[in-house]
Amino acid sequence: MRIFTIGDIHGNVVLLKKILKKVNFDYNEDKLIILGDIVDRGKHSKECIEELTKIKNKVFVIGNHDARFQKWLIHGGMHLIWRIGGGQATLRSYGGKHKVPNHHREFLLTGVPYHIENNCMFVHGGFQPKKKLEDHTPHNFYTNRTLIGFAKKKRIPKFDHVFVGHTTTQFVGLGAKKPLTYHNLTLLDTGAGYFFGRLTLMDIFTREYWQVGRRE
Repeated sequence: MRIFTIGDIHGNVVLLKKILKKVNFDYNEDKLIILGDIVDRGKHSKECIEELTKIKNKVFVIGNHDARFQKWLIHGGMHLIWRIGGGQATLRSYGGKHKVPNHHREFLLTGVPYHIENNCMFVHGGFQPKKKLEDHTPHNFYTNRTLIGFAKKKRIPKFDHVFVGHTTTQFVGLGAKKPLTYHNLTLLDTGAGYFFGRLTLMDIFTREYWQVGRRE
């Protein structure tokens, strides 16, 4: 079984389908670890979730945008931060709460704050290495950015490698459109949520990666 992890998709179903096709992804045999922020900004959040539900072996790590969507589904009400951060595009893609299919709701409920596999850590935002994982809140895992500064100085303890999304590489590495690695941390949000960005998929074993952009 090949195992891939993918950075923030942000409602770009065309890029999602292209990158899965690029690696000849087998929806029944391969495995995909999703680093969160499937929804918002792009026009096709609904279609992105629909495509991901077709994959048999998958892990959905919750991102901050996904968490806001979940909260809206459960409690209703649209927080201003979500609206200006791309939530309006997600609502338009569905056409209303009553139009969110049950299997999409079920998929969203499978989301986890982090995932550990082959001694690798997969998390949307990050965590504090000196703090026990159980002492973090879900909000910590999908919003934390301090891990990047830590990894720039030294290896993150306990894990062979850590994969994160959330922090767009272009804003960290002076316009970098490729994944950034600091010691044993790799940033995979390469800006698919923005016009200038790309969507990145990486093999967790070989660290080979593939990218697609809007002009490809």
